[in-house]
Amino acid sequence: MWSRQVSTADGQKSYLLFIVVPADFVSTLHWYTRQGLRVLAAAYKPLNANARWKEVNDQPRTELEQGAEFLGLIIMQNLVKEETYPAIKQLHAADITTVMVTGRKL
Repeated sequence: MWSRQVSTADGQKSYLLFIVVPADFVSTLHWYTRQGLRVLAAAYKPLNANARWKEVNDQPRTELEQGAEFLGLIIMQNLVKEETYPAIKQLHAADITTVMVTGRKL
């Protein structure tokens, strides 16, 4: 485990981050995704403070990610609303095929 002090863009506040990268990172990631959870990885890399948004946005992703420090995984759960279940049951009873549309299927 290691720690790092990170300042905000205005330089006024700082936070101490404690970072632990699990040895079994890939299996941990797969476990969360198999549970149906959304997983985002977070990383930190200092950039030129004078750089404009377009300049940073136009950099290749591999260049931006190179040298970035892994901060952790952000795990999110998107639960089905209670009122969805009866609606799906009615659709199935009417012999209407239902499909869950996610970003992958668009």
